[in-house]
Order: sequence, then C-alpha cells, then structure tokens
Amino acid sequence: MIIYREQMSLGMLFQMKGSVWCKVIPYCILNVVIGVVFWRLKHNDICDWSFSKSGHTSVGTMVSFLLVTRFSIAYHRFMDSASDMMKCYLACRELIQHLVCLTMYETSAEAREWRFQIARQTVCMLRLTVDYLRTKDRLEHRERVKQIPISESEYGTIENFEGQSGLRCPLVYTTHLRKSIAQHKETLESPLPVNYELKLYGFVLQYVAAYHDIMKLQYNPFPFPIVQMNRTLLIIWLYTLSLPLLNDVEKFEAYICIIFFATFGFLGLELVAIELDDPFGDDDNDLAVEVNSMEVFNDIALNMQSIDGVEAKNRLLKTILKRSIYESV
Repeated sequence: MIIYREQMSLGMLFQMKGSVWCKVIPYCILNVVIGVVFWRLKHNDICDWSFSKSGHTSVGTMVSFLLVTRFSIAYHRFMDSASDMMKCYLACRELIQHLVCLTMYETSAEAREWRFQIARQTVCMLRLTVDYLRTKDRLEHRERVKQIPISESEYGTIENFEGQSGLRCPLVYTTHLRKSIAQHKETLESPLPVNYELKLYGFVLQYVAAYHDIMKLQYNPFPFPIVQMNRTLLIIWLYTLSLPLLNDVEKFEAYICIIFFATFGFLGLELVAIELDDPFGDDDNDLAVEVNSMEVFNDIALNMQSIDGVEAKNRLLKTILKRSIYESV
C-alpha cells in the first residue's frame, strides 16, 4: 500500500512507485503513431480516412459512462475489502482484550494455558485468512498452512473440509476456537458467567461475518459483461479518435497532444481500475494485509504479557514466528 501526502507537489505528480504511468504511456505512444500515420496520409493526399465527429462524440459519451461506472464499482469493492479486513483485525484484538480483562484474576497454570491456546488459535485464524487471500492457489495455500502453528488435529480438520480451495479454512478453524472458549468450565476456578462467554463468542461471530463479506467479493468477481463492453468500446473509440480530429484540428502539435492526453486519461483510469480489482495481490497499491496482521499479532502478544507476563508474550511470538513467512515483514 502506497502512503503519500495529499498536498500538491511535483514529487507526487511524478512518483513512479505505485503509478500506472509506465503501463499507460506505451498505449499513448502507439495511438500517437497511429494518428501521425493518418495525418500524413491525408495531408499528403494519399488517403483521407477522416469522418464527422458527431457519431464519435456520442460513442465517447457512452465510453465515459461505462468507464466511470467500472472505476466506481472497482473502487467500492476495494474499499469494502479493506473495511472487512479491518473488521477482522478488530474482532481479533477485542477478543483477546476481553479475554484478558474477564479472566484477570485467574492465575492458575491451567488458566494461563487456556488463554495461550485461545490467543494462538486467534492468530492462526487470522493467518489462515491472510494466507488464502494472498495465494488463492490450492497447492500453494496448503504449503503455507503447514507453516502456521496449528495442532495435528486442527490441521486434519482443515484437510477434510478444504475442498478445491482454502477459502473455507478460516471458517472451519473457528470451530476449534469456539471449543477452546467453551473449555473455560474445565480450566478456570470460577467459570465465566454466561454473558461473558457469549461476549467472547460474539467476537468470533463478528470475525466470521466479516470474512463472509470478503467471501462474497471473492466468489462474485466484477461483472464480466461490463468489463467486456467497456474495454471493447474504449479501445475502438480511443484508436479511432485521430480520424474525426483530422477535420477539426488544424495544427499538428495540438492534434498530437489531444490524442496523447485523451489516451492517457481514459486508458489510465481503466488501468487504475484493473489495479483495484485484486486488493489482496502483491502490487504496490494492494492492501498490506501481512504487515497489518503482524501488528495484530504483536498487540495480542502484548495483551498476553499484561496478564501472564513476558514469558507468555515470548512464547506466543516464538510460536507465531516459528518457520513463519512473516519473519521478513
């Protein structure tokens, strides 16, 4: 994710990292070359391909509408994905914070181990989510799951329900987290009141609800007919733009500039929409889910330290980072 200052500056205007300039400029140059060819053909009395601008203008209005619609939908899907991930982070943080506060007077070894297991499973639940969203490939996801600190029984459950992708792994894994919460009756000297127990379950439910919203976006990609119609009309309109301009623009320099910047603007927005289509990829503008999830893990470890000491924090972090893909984050 690119972080930048919104103040107008030359540095921001010409920043290449995260920009689509490098992708759109070749198309602009290609359209300019096409325009120069048609210009030379007409002004050298070889062939005149020009036509009236009225029909081309009408198509341009349609292209503008489709392009804005496409970009708007892509932007809202991107922000919805970011919002859903923030809800997942919030649910994980709140679950551990409430766990610590509601059991702060339980200091037995059994209570400490119970809290550790819930913290570990909360971390694993979030890592399963992040790893699937980052890979989406079934085989690669299975290899990454092996790097997550889950028990053999938990891994076996995931294997049985995995199906053709890892999309269901976090949902299946929440069962283990709910079971661990229910074990408070066996591990705490004073079991949690029902309303406290339901409160902890509620945060797991919030996580599942947020993840279902993410699944909704993953299962239902951008409508293909809109993309197809928008891109087809956009390409036809842009690369025939030079023909009606032959009759309206007398200066060659102005003719070239109009073609270049029209291509830059229209095709640039389409490329930006393509960048936003996959918020969980590895592009510069995609969501920094690995970095953000590592911050959540550190917050969970600090909360564990506040009740069970530095040993609990170090044990949890050691478990998280063992053979972890997050060590480099």
